[in-house]
Amino acid sequence: SAGGLPNALPAAGWKQEAGAPRWHDTPTMVTFGRSCAAGCALSLPPTQGAGVVLSIVVVPISSVPVAPVEVSYCCSADAAQQMSPQYPELEMLGEGAPWDLEGRLLTKVPLWMQGAAYLPTSTAFGASGPPAGTIFSVRAAPPSVVYVIVEEQRDGGAGRFGGLLPEALPAAGWEKRAEAPEAGMRSQLAVYAKRVSARECLSLPLLKEAGAVLGLVVKVDMDAFDATVETSGGLEFQRADFQETVIAWSDTQFRYTWVPTPMTPGILFRGPHSTTPSGTVVYISASGACRVYIIVEAEYKGGMARDGGFLQSLARAGWRVEATAPSWNDTKSVMKVLSIRASEGSELALPPTRGEAVFSVVVVNIASSPDRLADEMKQSFRAWDSEGLEGIRREDLDALLAAACPAVDAKGRAALLADADPHNTGKINYTEFMGKVLFANPSPS
Repeated sequence: SAGGLPNALPAAGWKQEAGAPRWHDTPTMVTFGRSCAAGCALSLPPTQGAGVVLSIVVVPISSVPVAPVEVSYCCSADAAQQMSPQYPELEMLGEGAPWDLEGRLLTKVPLWMQGAAYLPTSTAFGASGPPAGTIFSVRAAPPSVVYVIVEEQRDGGAGRFGGLLPEALPAAGWEKRAEAPEAGMRSQLAVYAKRVSARECLSLPLLKEAGAVLGLVVKVDMDAFDATVETSGGLEFQRADFQETVIAWSDTQFRYTWVPTPMTPGILFRGPHSTTPSGTVVYISASGACRVYIIVEAEYKGGMARDGGFLQSLARAGWRVEATAPSWNDTKSVMKVLSIRASEGSELALPPTRGEAVFSVVVVNIASSPDRLADEMKQSFRAWDSEGLEGIRREDLDALLAAACPAVDAKGRAALLADADPHNTGKINYTEFMGKVLFANPSPS
């Protein structure tokens, strides 16, 4: 009952594995495996006959930072009728990856590009290439760096870059990299890059000329800050940049105004306006240390505030009340903001909602600017300085730095503390310390 797969799978690039599980304690099964880049649609060969017995197992490759990615394009209706684009699988970029239909392969691929999801446009559009007027768009699940490989020169003249050079890509904010792969003697390639937030759609400039030969590359931005919000009932929260007049909830056109400056730049997570089921638990996590803000309705003139119980439950959990809060379209509604700092890699679970809840979540990276980081650290220092003496014991500061800056090892902390307390008094003025650490001028090179 193999359906012809033992012969068809190796022909399609699958490799027979050394072992296989047993079924009813009988060694009749065989296992085939194949690597698959993130975002690929991997198809098995057609089965033959009826009653095929098979199972499919997917094992993630955690060591390869490849972004689950979508690549799409749009062009004029006339152009679409004149071509028959293919829909190739994304592959993992590395030495020997295909470049064009002349059979040329990429060599000397920079290490910082290797292992990324890769799509050469030649495999999608054939010999004619994409038509003029085509726009490529890319969207990746995590924060990523998107690279476009373009043919800058060909046979000593202009390359097949579709009008993206010399101005279109730089004008759209794409930065040229110093290194680029090679694809034989006839072509000189160039790489342009742009960072994108998680699930942000990024479009290349419109191709002004037909026949461009391009490569689209997407790689996870390992250093980028990102945050996620999940709920106990599977309710999804949309994400957006938190800024003035941003849409506040996913099911309305109400907008936030008078956005407090300390909450920007932040990531807004917006659910339904007032229909979050009672008893919902919201889970918040981030890739780095952050401050989490909950915007919740505290008063409703002529009615009952829809606070979901957060005003009391968050206060009991140690959240602080902020001095200012944004407004939205309903002038009867008064919002309040509560916040708490979360350490890198931690997960916050909000108390279960009780009754109606009008709220949003905002997550801000505390390392997004020196001023913000200084403010967060000063607040921590003041918690240790109960007498208000503007000083902190050396061992307490060491413990605080270990918790707030896990990337700094004991040797690094010791060097910072020695510089802050050169006379070894055992006590450090934290205002002076912040000035030295965060606002010191870089040494001339």
